[in-house]
Amino acid sequence: MYNKYLPIDQLIILGNGFDLSCGLKSSYNEFFEYIYSDSIKTQKNYWYYIFKKLSKESQNLSTWTDIEKQILTELKNVEWIYREEIKSFHSLRMETAGRDIDEIKSIEITYLGFEDLIERRYSGFPRPRKEEIQEVLREELRVLENDFSDYLENQIKEQVEKINQILSTGSGSIKELYLIKTLIITCYIVFSQRRNSEEYYIEWLMKVITQFTSISSYDDLLSKCSSEIIKMKYEASIQENHILSFNYTSPNSIFNLTNIHGALDTDDTIFGIDYDKLNVNFENPPIEFSKSYRILENGNTKSLNVSSKIDVLKFYGHGLGEADYSYFQSIFDSVDLYHSNTIVIFYWSPYEGCEKHIIHRKQVKSITKLIEDYGTTFNNKDHGRNLLTKLQLENRLHIQEIPIEKIFSK
Repeated sequence: MYNKYLPIDQLIILGNGFDLSCGLKSSYNEFFEYIYSDSIKTQKNYWYYIFKKLSKESQNLSTWTDIEKQILTELKNVEWIYREEIKSFHSLRMETAGRDIDEIKSIEITYLGFEDLIERRYSGFPRPRKEEIQEVLREELRVLENDFSDYLENQIKEQVEKINQILSTGSGSIKELYLIKTLIITCYIVFSQRRNSEEYYIEWLMKVITQFTSISSYDDLLSKCSSEIIKMKYEASIQENHILSFNYTSPNSIFNLTNIHGALDTDDTIFGIDYDKLNVNFENPPIEFSKSYRILENGNTKSLNVSSKIDVLKFYGHGLGEADYSYFQSIFDSVDLYHSNTIVIFYWSPYEGCEKHIIHRKQVKSITKLIEDYGTTFNNKDHGRNLLTKLQLENRLHIQEIPIEKIFSK
């Protein structure tokens, strides 16, 4: 049984909601609003063409999970166009007659993008092989990845400059800036459920951040915070603490962090699809679009050995989308979630544009789906069906709010 006074090993999983809550403009909508201001760049890319069309059609694309789903949808639609030998919009209409209206609209948008790509890359004819088109789609997806990396990097550089200016002049507040908020919220998660309250450790860290008379740069501040966090970890009896991030940012070097899909500082960011989804949906899967393939291709050899001795798994800011289920399954398998005493904590926080109770309800729904889906992988089907109930009965599943506004109002 978990005891907050005993030493622990913990693994923290972060998603894009973490960066958003810290103030980085990393959402789908913010990026595409920025990139569509460059009409020349977006006119020469299949993916920008498709996402713009979908946006005009009021398709529900609001998160990066939705984007990865759409990549899979586009590949399936292109596969269908080749299999059915669709050569004109008329033949497309004939072949899709009687289908669901949303499915028809999806295929029509793909076909328009496909024809635009053919005209742009091949002057209209002859139609290339499917494999060649898939390679072009990969190439143009890499353009999107690089654009997104540049977009994030520019924001972070601006943040560092702001912090350095405030520290050098001694005037202004830095605690509301992205890089500082990442530090504070990470500490909140790391020290949550320990012998002292989260507020105790946040106040400790805030004193370092706000009393910077002897600190002249962001690097100096990180160094000072690092030494204090080491003391905090000792007091909180945290033996091992690792962060697995699905983001491309690694805003500070204080914590032991692995970027699973590449990082800005190593120039290997990727968008991709879960390998299992490709296997299920294609006779000859285009595995080059899978996350596993892309990680290997980029030479991203960073490994994360998830110990079976992990006491606590903590999630924050991840949409828990199906594209990443294989990672979660691997983690749950490693800790032997059914038989072990490992506690799982899902954190959430309010954000503008959505009421708290709706955010909480969505979180509960996503968690339930994740746990139940994981249960279907069990050989013992009875264990799989009652996993969620077992975690609840053993008090090993928690959903906890991070009061962002309260933390930064002090």
